[in-house]
Amino acid sequence: MVLMVVVVVLSGAESLHACAFTTTQSTYTITEGTQVLPVMGTDDCFPPGTTVNVFLYTGSCGSGKPQIVSVVTDASSSFTATLSTSSLVPGTYCIELASPCNGSCTPPVNVTDSLMVTASETIASVNSTLTNSSVFTNSSVAVQVASSTQPVSAQLTGGGLLSQSTLLLVGVILVLVVVLLVVTFRRRKPPGPATSTGQGTDAIHCIECGYPNPPGNQFCRKCGAKLVKT
Repeated sequence: MVLMVVVVVLSGAESLHACAFTTTQSTYTITEGTQVLPVMGTDDCFPPGTTVNVFLYTGSCGSGKPQIVSVVTDASSSFTATLSTSSLVPGTYCIELASPCNGSCTPPVNVTDSLMVTASETIASVNSTLTNSSVFTNSSVAVQVASSTQPVSAQLTGGGLLSQSTLLLVGVILVLVVVLLVVTFRRRKPPGPATSTGQGTDAIHCIECGYPNPPGNQFCRKCGAKLVKT
């Protein structure tokens, strides 16, 4: 952007002098990840060695805290300021240049340029891939969530996890296992104390077969032999 500024130069007599405070371009476009941006221009409103301040704003000029770079014009009144742009994200930024003066002088009007940061092709490709993947994943999750809201019985039968015949077979096996456990427990139950069956301490043992008979019996319950008390 070229701004023609008229300043008054006193050299014994008052005269008008047209000066230029300019930049080589008014709009800059870079891709995200660009490390630096050179801003070049000319300031012949003041002698060589004049300081030029370059401000980089996030958004519109004058908003927020800018990045500031100060440079000095060379013998030809030209300057080059290097702005750090590595941390900039895609968006629009404002570059403002000021040529302050020391003492009683009239500084030129500030120069404002625009900076556009665009997403790099690699980042754009990755974002597109992630977006497509996200759409696919969200669809899959939606299907899974819809399926998970069905009753458990519907998921086991209608969902294909277990058929009705398989469920029936599992039920039969469970019943058989319970029956076997009950039978085994009953068989392992220890015998109770001897009563009148003849297995007490007063039992009369048959001298023929050895069978214990209850007291009072005269003949063996097993072989019929006459019992003899001993």
